[in-house]
Order: sequence, then structure tokens, then C-alpha cells
Amino acid sequence: MSIPPISKFVLTAIFIFAGWTLLYDLYILPDGRFETFLSVSSVSLAGTILKVFGAEVESSGRIISCLGSKAVQVNNGCNGLQLIGLYSGFIIAYPGNWIPRLFLLISGISLLLFANVIRISFFAIFNSSFPEHWDIAHDASSYIFFYPIVLSLWYVWTIISGENSLLKKQLN
Repeated sequence: MSIPPISKFVLTAIFIFAGWTLLYDLYILPDGRFETFLSVSSVSLAGTILKVFGAEVESSGRIISCLGSKAVQVNNGCNGLQLIGLYSGFIIAYPGNWIPRLFLLISGISLLLFANVIRISFFAIFNSSFPEHWDIAHDASSYIFFYPIVLSLWYVWTIISGENSLLKKQLN
């Protein structure tokens, strides 16, 4: 008995996402070391980028601010790691050759990490000018900085994987 390609993809994706959620919720988040590393590194890079462009910023650990302004703190769970897991799960679950898959995983994760650094830089600048609108900016930031990248890379993977007719195969 052969499993239809679309069913295999959906089952694989569910298994990967369930595994990732368990790993993240039960180990990575409670342990905190990797998330702390990501948060502190991202804040440090954001501070460096802002300084290169002439901004007067202070950063220490998880905290960054433009001089004289309210600070932004990057907590565990707010550094893009969960989204990276979601992105990776789709790329791994969708069929295709492993060489281009590894390339897209590595380049996509790197791009998402860089997008998070830009997002943190944006938060520092935004919070210095419009602190009263922090909640709106924070809530909308994933839609602006992450989701277009993830959706574009997923689309690219469905094209370059050679399996772009996965759904069509199921329907025929």
C-alpha cells in the first residue's frame, strides 16, 4: 500500500512539528542557555549595526536602547527560535533532494537570524521615538520581518525541490 505524496508530507510535517514543540517546550525553553545565547548575540549585533549607522545606543546582555530612551529587552521565546523551527520543519517535511534542502535550511536560518537582528534594531529606534506604540509595533513585527521571508523561502523550496506538483499528483 502506497501512501499518497500529500498525505506523506502532512504526516511527516505533523510528526516534525510535534517533536519540535516537545523539544522546545520541555527542554530548550526551560534550560534557557541556547535562547539566552541567541538573545544576547542578537542584541549585540543590533547594537553594532546601529552604531555603524551613527546611532547612539547602549546594549548590555539582552537589553538595548538608544541613549536617553526606554530600553528593549529580548526575552527567551522572543528571539525567533520557534519560527526557525517551524521554517525548518516545513523544509525537512516537503520532499526533495538533500543538497539543495541543506543549502536552503542554512541560508534560510541565517536570513531569519539576520532579520531578527534588524527587528531588534528597529525596536530600539522605534521605542526611542514612539514608546507609546510599543505594543502595536511588537505585535506587528513578525508579520513585517519574519512571515514574508518564511513564506517566500517555503515557496522557493516547493519550486526548487522538484516536487512542485505534489498536490497535482494527489489530485490526478
